Amino acid sequence: MRQTQVDNVPNEPVSAIGNNSEHTADTISQEEPVPAIGNNSEDETQIIDSGRVKNEKSERIICAWRFYLTLVTGIVFAIFAFRLLKANQSNEFQNAFDAQAEVMYLYTKHNLDTAFLTLEGLSISTTSVVKQLNATTDFPAGFINIPDVRYNLGMARHKSNALAIAYMPKVLNEDSELWKNYSSTHKNWVSLEQPDGPLVDVEPDITPFIWEFSNYNWEIDDEVKFDDIIYEAPDIDEAHNTDDFYTPVWQLSPIPIIDESNTEVRILNYDLADRFIFSKAVEYMENSRSPVLLSVHDQSDWFLINEDKDILQTVLAYPVFGDFKSDSPIVGYFAAIVPWVQFFKNSLGPNSDKMIIVVDDNCHRSISIAVEANEFENKVEIIGRSNRLHDEKYEHMGRTYRFARDYNQKSFSDFPEEMCLYDVTMYPTREFEQSHRTGNRPMIISILIILVFIALALAGNCELCQPRQ
Repeated sequence: MRQTQVDNVPNEPVSAIGNNSEHTADTISQEEPVPAIGNNSEDETQIIDSGRVKNEKSERIICAWRFYLTLVTGIVFAIFAFRLLKANQSNEFQNAFDAQAEVMYLYTKHNLDTAFLTLEGLSISTTSVVKQLNATTDFPAGFINIPDVRYNLGMARHKSNALAIAYMPKVLNEDSELWKNYSSTHKNWVSLEQPDGPLVDVEPDITPFIWEFSNYNWEIDDEVKFDDIIYEAPDIDEAHNTDDFYTPVWQLSPIPIIDESNTEVRILNYDLADRFIFSKAVEYMENSRSPVLLSVHDQSDWFLINEDKDILQTVLAYPVFGDFKSDSPIVGYFAAIVPWVQFFKNSLGPNSDKMIIVVDDNCHRSISIAVEANEFENKVEIIGRSNRLHDEKYEHMGRTYRFARDYNQKSFSDFPEEMCLYDVTMYPTREFEQSHRTGNRPMIISILIILVFIALALAGNCELCQPRQ
């Protein structure tokens, strides 16, 4: 059995083992030398370095994008903050202007209503006098002397801020001779009402009839000479006897000044209805039985007053009734000459801002008024007599209010060129806007926001994008 097992083993020479060893050695000798292992390490290092460079480039690109993205975000926030702050300033400016315009309108309405209410009180007290005298005299209603003219008309003139107030009776054509008699026998009211005391022994010299100017060229003639109180008298004529009625100037404030050496009172018995504008006012009052505000003119010369000739004025007219019944006839009229600036007097104070007020009427006229205040005074000034002088930049901010619509009612007049309807529009000014856009706060805050984001971007880059060791 043992022999059989031996026989089954392949017969290989011993030297074959040695040959295999040599073959193995030869095989080993044919493999890459050991230094080849070192070359692979260098390549791998180069590959690693190359990857690191690429990674660093990518990181730098990412860091740059992160920086620019942070910067752009800051700019976006800055723009948003700038616009928001600007919008807030604009809202503050708009709200401040709206509030001041509303207050200014209330002042304007108050001034206008005060003037008309003053005339209303004067009209009512005069009606009381008319009623009393109707029972004791044979003269027509309206032929009266208002008692204590210097005080009654003087106080009304002061209260309404008028340059002058006058009472004119309504004298029918058939009563013109009666008026001549009445005016000649009752003219001494002028002497008795002198500011320095009554002049009992001085009789005023008045025109003995109702008169009109022969022409009105003297009103526009710069060469016309006049004294300190009245114009040098132009030629006059007796009022036309074809008129239905007359409105002679009778009592007025300021009181015409006379003395022993100068007794002439030229303005008395002047038919004010000879003025086209006042004749339209009379027609309006006859139709509406209401007061009226007349158009923009220089009416101080109506009463021959010189010193107020350069003041832009208007006239408030108020009817006087025979009694207090609803259908009582009109027996006279009051006319108050009021400067336009008086309607815009106010007490806004130094914390207010400059505004431009434009008065427009449907008779194609406009006037512009500047309203401003400082710590010493509230100033109201006419800056344009025939045009709109507001800054067109603020056209969209204008606030328009109706003016005197409680008095001027278009439906009662057929003379649109004289009976005008008024609108008042208020505009802010650059000074107003600057006072509510305080400094460069929106710009400064926007720049600070950008600087903060730049600092954040730089800090992030220093921390995240510093070179790797």
